[in-house]
Amino acid sequence: MRMLAGWRGLRLLAFAAFTSAGVLMLFTSGDSMMSLMTVALFGGGLALEMAKLADDTTDVEAIQARRVLIQRDVVIRFRRMKFYCLSIYVILLGVLCVLAGNGDGNIILMICGGLMAAGGGALFVALILGYAGRMALAFGTEGLKWIDGDGSCLLRWDNLASVELAEMNRLKKILLSARAPHLLLESAESKKDATQFRSKLEKKIQQNRRWAQCDLMIVPLHFGLNGILLVRAMESLAKGDDPDMVLGPGAKRLN
Repeated sequence: MRMLAGWRGLRLLAFAAFTSAGVLMLFTSGDSMMSLMTVALFGGGLALEMAKLADDTTDVEAIQARRVLIQRDVVIRFRRMKFYCLSIYVILLGVLCVLAGNGDGNIILMICGGLMAAGGGALFVALILGYAGRMALAFGTEGLKWIDGDGSCLLRWDNLASVELAEMNRLKKILLSARAPHLLLESAESKKDATQFRSKLEKKIQQNRRWAQCDLMIVPLHFGLNGILLVRAMESLAKGDDPDMVLGPGAKRLN
């Protein structure tokens, strides 16, 4: 754990150093476009690492100094604003690459910049049209309602076999396994086409089993939650504790 913390510290220092170097280049170098690219690239990495600090917190005292309050049936929605900002950042970085490549006659840089801008634009459009970022969670008396767009399924607390916090692709993820996975499919419902959503859910469960040996997966960072606190809360809920509960002192609310 200390080694992981050390690597995070080194990444932060590296991003901060290169960002500072880019700012210095703005005032001392004649190549302002390359300086802007350096600041944008490494400054974005620095912002991303700092945004992950809350979710990556593993210090026991820091965790115990906060509390978890889950209100019954309050929907916790995907934080779309973060991904709007990410898409805009990628678009701007891509445009800077295109401009820098055009100034130097670097075709490869222009192509890479164009692909980045197109990718950022696609994400922005997907968010606006509702093709991305439509997930939500709702903790109730019976179980966890997992919402994806117009459909949802219910993982009952008595059907929760295990809840595990794991790190995959440098992101903390909560892996949920059901005692009877078929009950997830039976509980599936949709405002539009329940059969289509059930088929989509079945494919997602199969994919999760193949890659992470679980049935459902939650990325706490996407909802602005701390993974350790969320796992602790779900374990207590599975034991039959009241959903309107508080774990430990402090003033951290999940909703």
